[in-house]
Amino acid sequence: MRQYAHTCRRAAPPRILVCMAALVLTLLALAGADAPEKELFVLTSGEEHFGQIVLRNDRALFIKVEDRIVSVAPADVADRIPQRAIGREYERRRARLAHDAPSHCALGAWCRKVELFKEAKELLEAALKLDPQHAGARKELAALAAQDRSKVPWREVDSVFLRLEAVAGDGKSTAPDSESWERIKSFLVNARPPFTVMPEGDRKIPPTWILRVELSAEVVSENRFYEEVVVSRVWRGTAKLAVMDPKTRAVRFVLDPGEVTETLSPNDKGAGIKRAALAKLLQAMRANPGFRYKKAAVPPPAKKAPEDGGPAPG
Repeated sequence: MRQYAHTCRRAAPPRILVCMAALVLTLLALAGADAPEKELFVLTSGEEHFGQIVLRNDRALFIKVEDRIVSVAPADVADRIPQRAIGREYERRRARLAHDAPSHCALGAWCRKVELFKEAKELLEAALKLDPQHAGARKELAALAAQDRSKVPWREVDSVFLRLEAVAGDGKSTAPDSESWERIKSFLVNARPPFTVMPEGDRKIPPTWILRVELSAEVVSENRFYEEVVVSRVWRGTAKLAVMDPKTRAVRFVLDPGEVTETLSPNDKGAGIKRAALAKLLQAMRANPGFRYKKAAVPPPAKKAPEDGGPAPG
């Protein structure tokens, strides 16, 4: 019996490893689906993780951080800052910034972690001005360049099949309204970009990239007349665009979101503000080189040599 128990103890670790591997694969699969908003998790130890919760229980939070899963005990979380509040946290940290290269580099690295790429670039370049030999700032700038989202991930020479995808403001998939979707498709066709827009519902050809568009609208305030009679509503609309890898669902390009605020009639359910936000997004797409097609210059035709073998005309 002792020998059998000893054998079981020795055989247990591989089984545990298999279970752990299965758990990690399951979490990564869950992370590939539409995940909630990213947050900055500040631990009591001072460690910070920026990512999305993909699974939770009473003992652990499983957070997707880039391409890995981090397990954190809920009791160890000192603060949680949602992505929409990261800008205010940056301003708070910037106000305490010392005028030296290490401080600028540290805050620049933090900005890169929380996806404030513009601020990260400015801080890291400032660190190098203060200390041109600062190795940490150079390393962070190289890492920042590797995850630069200011350029679409294709070139004019690439053959790209782009599938359109629309999501609601809460991150769940939804059927887009036909007018907004037709505007996007019309722009992509008329702009003559270096890619092909996939036909709707065509699953035979795998897409190279997914163009994900998110339209949302919310009522900011209501204008009332004679107590409860609403005469108009102030709406805020946002249109976001991202280019994603179709397999991993990782975001490779983000276009600055277009945000519009307008006063609409009470009968308008937000369609007007969505159209305005979409128009602003399409303007940003037109201004981005990755969504414009520049034809290669046609070389002049070669001069034809004389048929009698004589010298070619000058």
